[in-house]
Amino acid sequence: MAEDRPTRVPSPCISVCALGEDDLCIGCHRSAAEIAAWAQATDAERRRVLARVAQRAARNNPFAAGVEHAGEDEDRVGKKGAVSR
Repeated sequence: MAEDRPTRVPSPCISVCALGEDDLCIGCHRSAAEIAAWAQATDAERRRVLARVAQRAARNNPFAAGVEHAGEDEDRVGKKGAVSR
């Protein structure tokens, strides 16, 4: 009989694994240390990592929904959202 185990908080890995100059994965936005510790992390620790990941992803993607700093580059963005260079 299969044992019922509680579902763990899943990894944010999207199989685009490469660390940038800031030591963050360009795919999941976790640090090398966070990636290494993931398998042993409790669900509470995983949720804290996911909260940091969400902040990093929003910072690195100005088009992400709910980004607080979305207007920072508005002098470079035209009316239809095209970036002028």
